[in-house]
Amino acid sequence: MRFYDRTNELETLAQIEKQSAESACFTIMVGRRRIGKTSLLLRSAEGKKMLYLFVSRNSEAVLCRQFQQQANEVLGLQIYGTINRFADLYLNTVSKAKKY
Repeated sequence: MRFYDRTNELETLAQIEKQSAESACFTIMVGRRRIGKTSLLLRSAEGKKMLYLFVSRNSEAVLCRQFQQQANEVLGLQIYGTINRFADLYLNTVSKAKKY
């Protein structure tokens, strides 16, 4: 898919990233399918140490394990234990990330 110039959207994501250095931010991007949401997020993260979790049709437990593995590989963030729910994963990850 070709990426069309999304200057305003990229600037908004950059502002959110800057704000996240001061306080926690949770950003949700929604829209019709095939309009470039994933491309926009990946473009905004180019050259940065970030973690992107694509939520597929796998079970929540499988997605949590994938996220744990990616957090370790990409960020060096080791999350111990078996986490099967996003709520537990989020709480565990946020508390560990604050230490960095």
